[in-house]
Amino acid sequence: MSSVKIAGIILFFLGFIAAILNNAYHILIFMISLLALVLLMFGFIKYISGQIDISFKAKKHTSYKDEDIPFELAVKNTGLLPISNIKICLSYRNEFSDEQGQVVFWASASGNSVETSEHFLKSSHLGNLTIQMREITIYDPIGLFKEKLNNSFKESVFIIPKCIEMNEKSRNLINDFSYKEKFSKIKSGRDSSEIFDIRQYREGDSLRQIHYKLLGKFEDIMVKEFSLAIQDQHILYVDFNIEKKDKDLLFKIDKMLTNVFSLSTALVDNKIIHSIVWYSFKNDRIKSVCIENYNQIIDTQIKIMGEEFYTGLSLGNCPNSDRVTYFSIDIEEKGEDTHGEYRS
Repeated sequence: MSSVKIAGIILFFLGFIAAILNNAYHILIFMISLLALVLLMFGFIKYISGQIDISFKAKKHTSYKDEDIPFELAVKNTGLLPISNIKICLSYRNEFSDEQGQVVFWASASGNSVETSEHFLKSSHLGNLTIQMREITIYDPIGLFKEKLNNSFKESVFIIPKCIEMNEKSRNLINDFSYKEKFSKIKSGRDSSEIFDIRQYREGDSLRQIHYKLLGKFEDIMVKEFSLAIQDQHILYVDFNIEKKDKDLLFKIDKMLTNVFSLSTALVDNKIIHSIVWYSFKNDRIKSVCIENYNQIIDTQIKIMGEEFYTGLSLGNCPNSDRVTYFSIDIEEKGEDTHGEYRS
């Protein structure tokens, strides 16, 4: 309880005693009315605090940086009395960039109702944005008393890169990435465009493998074994090692990852299978993801947002090959700018 409220209570009782001693009945009536109002507000806050339930949910779980992230705030009042002063404090933190802060909203709810409102947040950098209900405080109508409510609602929104248009050098690079498909000579697979072998039918073989053109030419039913495709994949190698930390570091990271996933998206557009490879400082091992479609790009973005940048010697060994494109935030500073911050 604040010192102002304590002083108010002391003055109230002193005035009450003075009114009795001096037979000032009009003052006494006023003091009793004031006491009744205080008790009424105290009873109101205790009653309404057990009737209020607050929740929120993000309307989408992926967004671009500096884009409005909409979320819905719902205030449920199961009591008969309305509440007009509800203070809601939300905190947010980007797990990847460590960007953090808090926002305050005021809400109200009529008796026996659910009131919803839409609000927005933004993140200036890529990463996993965690939004949490930090504190809820309700006040009586005249602000004499307040009550804090417990709530642990939490939502996560992934801030992903927005693809940029490839420049001429990048388009030429994509053309060079086109791979020639080959087939294994020692193992069968599921690629029906090439036949690996022809053999007798065995229980469990698929009907689509039956070689119908050979029916009647052999006593046994013959089936086709399909080939196993071997693709010479291109690698996008992401280096999380940094030489130094400076005020522009987060913007450089955003730019590098935007370049990585813009190129990866362009490769998928051209039906070019490739891999994104990086050294995970957290797990102390090389990680690799094969990219064949757009869903795998999103999954890889989420995985990379959980990694950490580190200083010192680079611990990942980038493969030395003409089919490897290397990404680093330091390349541009070294004068090796090839479409932003990567080289092949």
